Amino acid sequence: MGKRDVPKPWGARILHPFLAGWIARATGISLESAFFFLALVATFVVGLLLAQFAYKATGNPWWSLLAVHPGLLQAIGSIYLNDLFLLAVVLIFLSTLSIPPLALLFAVLAVLTREVGLIAVVIAGAILLAQGKRLYGAGLILSGLLAWFVIIPRIASIETNLHGAPEIVYMVARSFAAFVKNFFGFQIWTDSLAQLWAKWEMGDCKTPLFSLTLPVPIGNVYKVGICPWQLRHILVFATVYLTGWGVFPGLI
Repeated sequence: MGKRDVPKPWGARILHPFLAGWIARATGISLESAFFFLALVATFVVGLLLAQFAYKATGNPWWSLLAVHPGLLQAIGSIYLNDLFLLAVVLIFLSTLSIPPLALLFAVLAVLTREVGLIAVVIAGAILLAQGKRLYGAGLILSGLLAWFVIIPRIASIETNLHGAPEIVYMVARSFAAFVKNFFGFQIWTDSLAQLWAKWEMGDCKTPLFSLTLPVPIGNVYKVGICPWQLRHILVFATVYLTGWGVFPGLI
């Protein structure tokens, strides 16, 4: 596997393809078989830990079947995507919170898998801080930030993010845009994103409801706007992500 510059966010999602490549080289199996093996392991881990969370929450592990949703089944079938693998890593991270050294390790691994792993780590750290476990909570948050801002840039070959924006601005804006889309049904529009949609023939927001020109450009972003409201954004988040990514960890 050659090392290529890949734009964020994809270039920062390094753990899953790294493990697949390592398994393929170490065992001599094909890369496809290595990804399939990781998918099998992740499926087993997700099933086991969801059943454990369900048992702790309700006393009946069979309630974990509520998490069997087309979104989860699609993730299982897409062996090259890291959705299922990330879910497995995050569930392990949540299940090891009572063992700080392991939790710190899997906090880093979650961030190395996908950028949203940092959100899970920060939320867990914030809860620990609220519980008075200040050193532990701060350690979790710092470990996640260290993985994102120090480890990944040093070991991954990554181009700048698709908008050419400063990293901290990109992360904050991306999280805010995801929140507005998933909970309120409005997708944030930028002229840089519109150019990518046109190039890749994707996206369903060619004309925003309104837009404004930034007084100072942020990277490649000169205009920002709001796309028309769509209920499906909320429904997709509520049905696919809350179930496909595990109902019970969120409830607990």
